[in-house]
Amino acid sequence: MTIDRMPAAVFDDDQAAHLVVYTSAPDALRDDYGGASYTYRFSQIELPAGDLPPTLRITEHQPVPVNEDQIPGRSRDEKLKLDPITTDDPRAAWTLIDLPSDQKKAAIEALCAEFAHLDAYWAAPSGAKTPLSDGLNGTQIDIAEDWPNTRVDVSFAHTYYPEGRLRRTFRVFDNAGRITPAEYASIHLMEDLDTRDLPPITNAHNNILDI
Repeated sequence: MTIDRMPAAVFDDDQAAHLVVYTSAPDALRDDYGGASYTYRFSQIELPAGDLPPTLRITEHQPVPVNEDQIPGRSRDEKLKLDPITTDDPRAAWTLIDLPSDQKKAAIEALCAEFAHLDAYWAAPSGAKTPLSDGLNGTQIDIAEDWPNTRVDVSFAHTYYPEGRLRRTFRVFDNAGRITPAEYASIHLMEDLDTRDLPPITNAHNNILDI
């Protein structure tokens, strides 16, 4: 399914399923030391019952502005729910689990999708698209190695290193073969780029700077 805004969260309540999206790119307040703080705007819609459409346009579903604290799991006052793990729980083992092939494929595709549109990541209410971070373009996604060592390499051109490319690498699975969560990985990348929380260019090798 294609969504015309970047998803932030999905949750169920007693009435329906809901989708929360980033309304537009965040506002960045920069300080005198090269840092920045971000203000994100969110909109929430009620997802239609039954099969979801192939394309979901947020403005066609009565979006409601919401604050981050209203999103389940985001409130500072909300207590974290933990599932107890015992010593005989297979989720705690470091021996390889039996992960079906379709789940392996879905995990790789989901991580690739997280970075598939970095060149046109943010959508404004006008429909205009802007990159994840100013100065980013030419995104390339490469998949390397087999399960459980599969990794996704995300590289792109950026004004921080005009002579080469920046690259960030993600493990899709942990050492036990379980899917590694990559929630907000693209947002974390944006914040590192915008605040220049990056290694020195002298660390580059063969015109690639791993960040």
